[in-house]
This record gives sequence, structure tokens and C-alpha cells, in this order.
Amino acid sequence: MRLRNIASALIVALCVNASAQTTSKNGNDPIGDRPKMVVNIVVDGLRADYIEQLWDDLSDGGFRKVIINGAYARSVGFPYLNVGRAADYATIFTGTLPTTHGICADSYLDRATRKPLSCLHDEKSNGIGTDKKISSKELLASTITDELRLNTRGKGKIVSIGIDAEQTAIMAGHSSSTLNNKTVWLSDADGKWATTSYFSQLLPFWAVRANGENQIGNYLDRNWSNLFSVAYYKEHSAQKPSSNFFSYDFMNMDPAIRIRKFKHSPYANTIVKEMAVQAVKDEYLGVDLEPDMLNLQFTVRGAEQATAGGQMTAEVQDMYYRLDLDLNDLINDIDELCGTDEVLYVITAPQEEYVSPERLKAYGIPSGYFVSDRSMSLLSTYLMAKFGQGDFIAGYYHRQIFLDKMEIEQKGLDFDSVANMVTAFMRRFEGVSMAFRAEDLETASGYNNTEVAKAKNTFCFSKSGDIIIYLQPGWVEVEREEEKAGLSSRVNAYVPLIMYGWNIKSKKIKEPVSILDIASTVADVMLLPMTNGNGGKPIYDIYK
Repeated sequence: MRLRNIASALIVALCVNASAQTTSKNGNDPIGDRPKMVVNIVVDGLRADYIEQLWDDLSDGGFRKVIINGAYARSVGFPYLNVGRAADYATIFTGTLPTTHGICADSYLDRATRKPLSCLHDEKSNGIGTDKKISSKELLASTITDELRLNTRGKGKIVSIGIDAEQTAIMAGHSSSTLNNKTVWLSDADGKWATTSYFSQLLPFWAVRANGENQIGNYLDRNWSNLFSVAYYKEHSAQKPSSNFFSYDFMNMDPAIRIRKFKHSPYANTIVKEMAVQAVKDEYLGVDLEPDMLNLQFTVRGAEQATAGGQMTAEVQDMYYRLDLDLNDLINDIDELCGTDEVLYVITAPQEEYVSPERLKAYGIPSGYFVSDRSMSLLSTYLMAKFGQGDFIAGYYHRQIFLDKMEIEQKGLDFDSVANMVTAFMRRFEGVSMAFRAEDLETASGYNNTEVAKAKNTFCFSKSGDIIIYLQPGWVEVEREEEKAGLSSRVNAYVPLIMYGWNIKSKKIKEPVSILDIASTVADVMLLPMTNGNGGKPIYDIYK
């Protein structure tokens, strides 16, 4: 009798579950009319023009498939100036500006120690497989992952897998100690999977297994060279400028740079893809009534691209070819596990790197290098000529000048007068477009996409220097004269956006799209509330 009751209960439960699924398919239940899973893919360095240049050589199942069959916006704009990839990731997932979400640089200068700290530094968060101490506490706005977690009362599963710690942590969002949230990235030390205690006290079991099986070692043993015949490559190699051929032997590299180089190779993408598919299997993503989210970081920035001036090289081209194949495998594997058309794929990128001054000069375009060491030396000499011997500059970091307020006060000087003098002096430097005092930038007025408005949108008062400078187009900041790679205020501020899969129709989006609109659109598709700092709007007319 007891067994019969149990059997009857199971049959009723199965029928209720089947009925709920049928209702969702018919669209009668609005909560059910959403994808089982959203896969957010952010690809560092991804450019629409490079996809177009390589179009004829790409497979039918990767970029071509998602662009032809999905909604495609070629030029998604950024309403703020370049301050690093972490800020862009935060904007993609919060739908708001750096000045609101609080991530205004990849790292910032700590006034107390005068040393740079990660934008997500958290002394209380201990590394697991890494010496990094980071959390998402410095991210001041909610993310779409947070909204999914809140809306499903923690039942929606969230997995974030990436190459770099800060970018992966931002994708994961807050409240990340729940059992349904797993966050891992490749350690800078040995390339194995790592996390911090903020996200979990232990690595997910599938990451532990991969580390135990020496997944990273299996790829470090491989040389990275041209996937296809050199005839397919349109540009010379950054490694061998006179040839289209390249070859990187990771195991014979200096151990100090081996993992950094590896993380800018296509094998890093392949490892992320493999781990993503394994996580979908082991975490049972996309198979129940609660929607899930998988966040992935890939890259097409080659190992030598930093010195190649943002231009396409044979290495970059090869990374596009290989990522194209990885994307095809990822979609096929997930569709097989979760069902065709049950998953929404969202693919976009942070702002791209600058084009080198040498390359611009070769075409007669004004450009140059802003050498920070030399500039600060001249500024220090100028201040001592005005006020006598003293250490007036506490530090300089990423186009921000930190004044030593104690030194200035001890000399009986008015801080505002000194700060104004420094601001005026910096405006005289060749290559400097704008210089602001922090207080002035906070109250500056500007309309829409003007340079002043963009500068204000990137500004975080609590972590900012006292004077902020912005460079002219074509100018790049380097620390020393001999360096040829650095930071620019102006980059390729338009990136592609591809939405493919669940209920998305084939469409070229011609209306203006902002990077702020991505989080709004994902929230709209998943029937979630907008993030609490949302400044974007959903992209409509992309649904079937």
C-alpha cells in the first residue's frame, strides 16, 4: 500500500512537471516563456572589421552561423573614455556607467601605500589556487547575474569561467557564496583553475578534477603555430615581422612570462570552452524550470599584440580561426545537452586596443607617446622651482596625478592653488587633450557623447587622483621612453554584439546601440527586473 502511494505521488509530480513545461512552450505562462539558459560570452579584442576581413575563411558553424542566423549589431558604442577592460566588463553586466558601478580602472593607486591595487582588491578574501585577494564588493551596482539570483531566490545556477581574475569575478556578480554559483579563472602563477573564498571555500569539483588531470600542462606542452597554410594569413607575424609563420614553445619560455603568454594564446580559449561544457554537464545547467546563466571570457588578443600596435597579425588571425572552431563546438555541445533553441547566446567585447603611433605616423596621422616618467620629472622640477625643495607628488598612475597633501600643508601652501597650477601645467604637454581637477570633473557639464561627458562618465571620486589627464587621439601613455606599448584614452570604442539562439530572429540591427543596452536586453529576455543602476534600454524587434 505504501509503495502504491509513493508511485502515485511520483506520477502526479511528473504530470504536473510535464504540464508546466507544455504550458511554457505554448506561451500561456509568461514566466516560462524565456530561455533555459543564457550564455554570455565576452571576447577581449573582438572586432567586427576583423570578422569581416576573415569571413570567407571562417567555418560555417562559428561566427558565420551566429551572425547569419542571429541579431547582429556591428557598432555598439561606449559613452565613456577607455579606462581598462574591467570597467567595460562591469558596464556590460550592470548596464550602467563606470562612475555609477565604481570600476573606473583595472587597478588604482592606494594612497596609504603608494602602490597599485586591483580594482577588486579585498583583503578579507583569500585566494584558492592563487595569491590574488579579490571579491565583487567594489562593484557598486547589481549585475544581471545578481538579478537572476534574486528573482529565482537563489535557485538559478550561475557559472562564470574566464582567463583573468577580475573580469571573471565581475561576470559572477555579488552574493556569490551560494551553492548555485561557481566562479573560476586561470591562475597567473601556474595556469590552473583558481578562485577566492569570497566565491566559495572550495573549487568546484569539475575544476579540481581538471587541475588533477593537469589540463593546463597538456596544453603548455603544445607549440602554438599556424593552424592553416601560411598562404591563408593576410599579415606578417608579430614574432617574425618578415614572415607569416610563427611558433611559440611555451615550455621553453622564461617561467616568469610563460603563463602570461599562454593566456594570450588560443589554447586558453580552448581550455575555457572545455571547462564550460564540463560545467554544463556536471552542474546540470539549462535542464530544469529555473533559468541558468553561463558567463565566459575568451580572447583574440595574441601573445605579441601588445607590441604590434593593435593591428592584425598572423597570430591574431590564427586566434580568430581557432576561436571560430571553439565557438562551433561550444554551441553544438550545449545544444545537445540543453536542447536546440533553448539557449540564448550573447557575444560582445570590451573596447579594443589602440593603433600604435608608429603605424599612424606611417600614414601621416598625428600621434605620439606620452612618457609618464619624464612628464612627472618635469612637473616635480616645476613645483620645486616655484615652492622650493619638496616631494609634492605622492604618485602617478594611469593618467592620474596624486598630490602629497601633507607635504603641501606642511609648507603652508594652499592645496587648491597648487592643484590648479598642476592642472594648468599638464595642459601644456604635447598630446594632452584635457586635464581636470577631480572636483572640477565631478561637477563638469557636458552633453551626451561630448568628450567632457565621456570623461565625467568614467570618473570615480573615491579612487581617483587629484588631477586626471586625457590624451589626444593617436597618443599612447608609456612609463618610459623606450617602451612601445601602453595605455590610450582613445581606442576602438565600437564593438560587435551578436545575439543568437532562443527566439532570436535573423536581423542586422541598424539602430544605434549602446553598451549599456546589453544588460537591459538580457534582463528583458529573461523576464528579470533591470539592474539597480540600469542606464540602458532593451533592444526590441529582435524576437521571432
